[in-house]
Amino acid sequence: MLSDGSPNAACRSEQRHRPWPRSGQFVSRSAVTPFERLFDQAPCGFLLTDLDGLIQQVNARFATWTGYTADELVGRRTFQELLSVESQIYYRTHFAQPSGQQQGMRDVALELNGVDGRPILAVTNAELHEATPTEPARVWLVLIDATARRAFEQESQRARQRLARLQRLTSAFAVALTRQEVVSVTVAEILDGTEGDHGFLADVVGDNLRILEALPHDEVARAAWEASDIPNIPLLAQSMRSNTPVFMENSDGVGTLLPPLRTDGVSSRRVALLPMATAGQARGVLCVASSKEATFQPDERAFLVLFAELTAQAIERARLHDEAIVRAEQMIALYDHERQVAALFQQHLLNRRMPVDERVVLDASYQAGGDLVEIGGDFFDAFFVTKNRLAVAVGDVVGRGIPAATVMGQVRTALRAYALEGRGPASTLERLDAFAESIEGAFCTSVGYSELDLETGELRYSCAGHPPPVLVLPAGGAEVLWGGRSPLLGVDPAGPKTEAVVHMPVGARLLLYSDGLVETRTRPIDEGIAVLVTQLDANRDIGLDRLARVVDGHGAYSDDVCVLSLTRRSQ
Repeated sequence: MLSDGSPNAACRSEQRHRPWPRSGQFVSRSAVTPFERLFDQAPCGFLLTDLDGLIQQVNARFATWTGYTADELVGRRTFQELLSVESQIYYRTHFAQPSGQQQGMRDVALELNGVDGRPILAVTNAELHEATPTEPARVWLVLIDATARRAFEQESQRARQRLARLQRLTSAFAVALTRQEVVSVTVAEILDGTEGDHGFLADVVGDNLRILEALPHDEVARAAWEASDIPNIPLLAQSMRSNTPVFMENSDGVGTLLPPLRTDGVSSRRVALLPMATAGQARGVLCVASSKEATFQPDERAFLVLFAELTAQAIERARLHDEAIVRAEQMIALYDHERQVAALFQQHLLNRRMPVDERVVLDASYQAGGDLVEIGGDFFDAFFVTKNRLAVAVGDVVGRGIPAATVMGQVRTALRAYALEGRGPASTLERLDAFAESIEGAFCTSVGYSELDLETGELRYSCAGHPPPVLVLPAGGAEVLWGGRSPLLGVDPAGPKTEAVVHMPVGARLLLYSDGLVETRTRPIDEGIAVLVTQLDANRDIGLDRLARVVDGHGAYSDDVCVLSLTRRSQ
């Protein structure tokens, strides 16, 4: 370590107290020390000022940045005079305090004004050197040019703003379902963040271009454009055919290539024609124009092209949405029509007048299952075989819709025809089984058929694959009639049918029903029959509609439900 009295220490003291030369005062390279040359040509600006800010020394780098010569600065200008108004205020309040109160500055961004008025951003460090016996107090300033960093930060900010606009735009388009909603989003967003102040949005209708909206929204301008030649200009057609955006500035002759785009007579200084295409097919065009003299920056061009692409995609989604709505409305109308036809058809098939006789009370109920077309294969019927023999039947043809209902009508008609021959339930079902072989769609049809002698109370019944009738006795209790069973129609047409006989006393109630009443997806038929018996035993006079609700628990059946009730009264 060198002592303070060494020659090197004396040399350092002499260099420290030697006044720095003004920039450019060196006469020859041989007379300039390397350290002085480093000071003059360093990649940062050096200034030496007195406490009032008067510049006393400056290096060549700082003079080059600002455009001044050293003679124009040293002894003639203060550092504060070179600052912008905002930077002057900051400098005076944070550093240029009365003597003894100055504070240093570290990495403070100050804006200087060059000799031509251009702004120069500099990261500034300042340090106060107190007065010595040989030198007055001075302020050392080191400035690093941050103009490039400012441009980078400004570009970064613009990029963040563009990204935020695109995110906002994407979110807005995501919830815009109709074409008009897409147009509204476009009108609200396109001029925000660009230099544009007018324009229009148009779509393709057949071979023509139709003005959708003015930018900004202006009904007068839109009407004027619709009546103008704008949709027919060659440049616009060429841009759409090639799917290539066109950017024109005033130097490109906007006024000669395009008709006036503003109704107030103000000329367009620059215009962007942005085709909107999806899957390579032109859907429209977005025109963004400005009455200000400016050039299209690369970032603005990219933003406008992407905006047009997003708008095209949104318009296409809206078009598909509109088409889907139209198709859905057509399907709903068709469904409603078919439902009405089916309901009328079913009512016609089931609406035969029930026999009227003071010795019996007849009631029937039909409930279509699910929410689809209101027609199925379930049926009921009641008629007199003779004046004292009453027949009742419930059947179920497999399937739903018009085909099942057609088969149901044929089976019910044939059943009545065979029953009127008076051969009894078993013979009737045997002949019906043979008939079913000739009817397409009648296979596996189930039928429950009973005949009641109104004088004696004798009840004969036969079931071809059908749920068993339930007999509710007047003294209490409900009995499931498991006799007279045979397979479904078409399963064994040559096999014999059987029938069973029970006595039905006065006051008793006979219930015939389809399997939809007692069988569901979550409950087997045996459990459903047990629930039915319990409900009838508890309330023998329960109405059929209410009975269907309590048996199911909530009455929302997925299958058709057909129920017929016969109650014998005293003569």
